[in-house]
Amino acid sequence: MIILWVAFLIVALLYSSIGFGGGSSYIALMVLSGVSMQTLPVIALICNIIVVTGGCFHYYRSGQIEFRRALPFLLTSVPMAYIGGWLRTDELFFQLLLALCLLFSGVVLLKNSTTSTLSGPVRFMPLWAASSVGACIGFISGMVGIGGGIFLSPLLHLCRWGVARQIAAMSSLFILANSLSGLSAHLIKRQDFSFLADSWPLFVAVLVGGQFGSMLSAYKLPQRIIMAVTSVLILYASMQLLNTVYRNSV
Repeated sequence: MIILWVAFLIVALLYSSIGFGGGSSYIALMVLSGVSMQTLPVIALICNIIVVTGGCFHYYRSGQIEFRRALPFLLTSVPMAYIGGWLRTDELFFQLLLALCLLFSGVVLLKNSTTSTLSGPVRFMPLWAASSVGACIGFISGMVGIGGGIFLSPLLHLCRWGVARQIAAMSSLFILANSLSGLSAHLIKRQDFSFLADSWPLFVAVLVGGQFGSMLSAYKLPQRIIMAVTSVLILYASMQLLNTVYRNSV
């Protein structure tokens, strides 16, 4: 538990500095630690909420959050995250979906660690496109137990939706809203919450890490190295899950 506690603290500290909650990495760490699949989404979502709440407050005070531009994404993602979290899925299917999401997250992080940030004028995203993106990401995020920032942020960078700091702020708000929605659904369909009593050290770890994370943005951190190392962790966890799915299906 101590090793997991320290790992959660480091993940929260690093991810909060770039507007993420770290949900995919929390799940990867828990998968590698043998945590029960049934508890993964709830723990990861609570950790997300703890981390990005501070980030949203920080971005709001600095005027980086644009609610009007964020609204089309949130109007569809929030209800779809609830639906995704509320659905009762077969454990094998859940493991496969989780493995694929981790695989995607790992590839995205690895790609971002080896490429330069896109530059160019900010582009307007049509209402239908933003709503569709929000709905799809929200639904998948709710099922798996992540906030969806790992899917949204690369897309916004690709579309040149805004400058890096605006996208980080948007990702924080998106993660917070979807995590709250998905968590409420997961809690409603659960009947046993005893595992939360044993998980409080992890919540304290991400609270501490998240608070210090915003301070890291003032320094020039080797973000590419951080993303590369994190991507290896997530990719390894996804391979472990895919192997588990294969063994259970034959």
